[in-house]
Amino acid sequence: MITSKITALAVAGLVVLLALGLADQAAADHVFGANTVLDNNGHEFYIPLKDSTSGTLGDPLGGGDYVGLQADSVMLYSTSGGWVSFVLSFDLSAYLGPGLVVDPDTSAIKLTFQDLDFAVDHYSGFDLLESLDMTFLGDVGDTPGAVDLTINDGNYGDYLPGGVYSPTDNQWRTYTIELKDDLGLDAADFAGINDDGKFGLFVKFYADLTRVFPTGEDPTCHCGICVTNTPEKMCSKFEFTAVPEPATFLLIGLGGGVLALVRRKKKASA
Repeated sequence: MITSKITALAVAGLVVLLALGLADQAAADHVFGANTVLDNNGHEFYIPLKDSTSGTLGDPLGGGDYVGLQADSVMLYSTSGGWVSFVLSFDLSAYLGPGLVVDPDTSAIKLTFQDLDFAVDHYSGFDLLESLDMTFLGDVGDTPGAVDLTINDGNYGDYLPGGVYSPTDNQWRTYTIELKDDLGLDAADFAGINDDGKFGLFVKFYADLTRVFPTGEDPTCHCGICVTNTPEKMCSKFEFTAVPEPATFLLIGLGGGVLALVRRKKKASA
């Protein structure tokens, strides 16, 4: 009947238009990581050099000082170390409309640092080595569980372009961390991201100092040296592709089937 053919064509046409609209949206997108304390400090922070000044970025230390927001100093005799942690939040809600989800195979966080010393830095009288722990959070308010990935002197080059272990001292370097392969996210994790339209990343930076003495000299003959840290500059970005969810692909397939059926009926009636 003419009426049924028109209805079928209308449905198929709607499905095709939907498919074309989603295809236009299935392009690479990105969102920047947000942290109120870090953002208000010009994306700059310090990694503490001792336990007493370590903690969550921005927490008060007393005397007008806050964790990671001003230079830290330590009198170094043998070894010392400190850390700072904070959460980066990524809001994808503007990109994940009806029928669109994050493609796991194109999802990666890019962390850019101006001077993060994953490669050991040799100074006069001491060595400095820095590292980073990362933990995925389905919600920014979640308590971090086991660490998903540690980047240090032994593997930092794996996350640089070409896998090159280039110098890191006073250098801008961008590290690419894939959500699926590097952080170990599974289907349930991505389903949570798609449902909530957001996720968090808990990051914890470490600084380790080691006193170095001239070869053959007795360490007990040397006094401690004062070491002061310098700021770290960072930017975080989540890159991904929003693609039609599986149910939408099924709908598109059904639309194609309707069109094929209409064509076959028209050919049979000719």
